[in-house]
Amino acid sequence: MVKIRGKRLTKVQLTALLSITFIFLGLVVLFLVLKDSKKGANPEEIIDSSGIVTISVDEPEETEPKEYFVAPDMPKRILIPNINVDGYIQLVGIDKDYRIAVPSNVHLAGWYINSAKPGEIGLSIMDGHRDGSTVGGVFRNIEKLKRGDEIQIEYGDGSIRGFNVVEVKQVSIEDAYNLMYEKRDAIERQLNLVSCGGKYSKTQKTYEDRIIVIAEGT
Repeated sequence: MVKIRGKRLTKVQLTALLSITFIFLGLVVLFLVLKDSKKGANPEEIIDSSGIVTISVDEPEETEPKEYFVAPDMPKRILIPNINVDGYIQLVGIDKDYRIAVPSNVHLAGWYINSAKPGEIGLSIMDGHRDGSTVGGVFRNIEKLKRGDEIQIEYGDGSIRGFNVVEVKQVSIEDAYNLMYEKRDAIERQLNLVSCGGKYSKTQKTYEDRIIVIAEGT
């Protein structure tokens, strides 16, 4: 038997006390795990079985990813020499808010799978983070692009699809929802890049504007 404040506990009571203690500790651990999973960027949770991001997280990963492989006919890297962009491309779909999901890592661009493949006839859409909590994102400087600047998309087979910037626009979030899907008749192979811009709103925890780069395939 064990004494606690002058009282003796039987084996049954001690066992019950230990069981309650373990259950309490287990609940604490479970709470911390669930709390972490809501804000983190666990690939097993935000990427479905097809490798497509379908959940937009508030705090994406900031560790720069190592090289990975994609199918030969899929976009792999985006390169924009004039602003030193060299990042891998992730597949993104629609999130729970029915918007294009953002990449799970600040260093990755996201190709929207329901748009045309970059370089094919039609409109291709890519989004990317401006920054993370401690590091800059893949599209942190796209507002500095100018008409004629070059954008390259490398595919899994090593081939390159080239684009030239046509226009760079800074618009409100509301206007961006329409503009990012806008296909210009005069551009056969169009690429739209989308990221945050303007002032950061602490209350909304996002930037007030969006930067949209419109580019034409060469």
